[in-house]
Amino acid sequence: MPAGHVEVVSTTPASNREGYVVRQVGEVTPVAAAETLANPTAFQRLSHGLLWNQTTWDREMGNIDGTAVSQATRTVSTFTGADIINYNHRGVHIVFNYSTGAALLNLNIEGKDELSDTYYRIANTVTLSATGSAAYRIYPGLSSGSATALVSAGSVNDVLPRTWRVVVQATVSVTANYGVGYSMIV
Repeated sequence: MPAGHVEVVSTTPASNREGYVVRQVGEVTPVAAAETLANPTAFQRLSHGLLWNQTTWDREMGNIDGTAVSQATRTVSTFTGADIINYNHRGVHIVFNYSTGAALLNLNIEGKDELSDTYYRIANTVTLSATGSAAYRIYPGLSSGSATALVSAGSVNDVLPRTWRVVVQATVSVTANYGVGYSMIV
């Protein structure tokens, strides 16, 4: 079985008279791998790549695209996106799309400290003063602040924490249409 994969033979193995654990023999019971799979309690074999998160097993994942803030018109000075769980990704590309409005909008990227349930800033503020798009990337080994034609807001040399979110702030409470998409990268 490849490294990083799990095979559970028994959670209560019998031992022989010398005190050595004896591997139980029996049929293999298939198990469907899923997010937050609990530790197995019966004879079974998992051939899916799984990673331990200190509570349950998570499937190994490739790059994932998602929406941090849906594209919509809002009249608020601060909009806080929901927590996003990072299973096994090292970084992220974030695209901030501002389609209508005249406010100065700031996008903050925050990580969550699981011990205190407080958030901390990962990246400097991405600011859009007029409609358009800005892209930001966080990944280990990037030169900080480097911008390219596709990454207009800059880069951060850092890893993506397990739990993160985006916060959009306007200088004043104004109606604006915006959204934030992301691609988490292994």
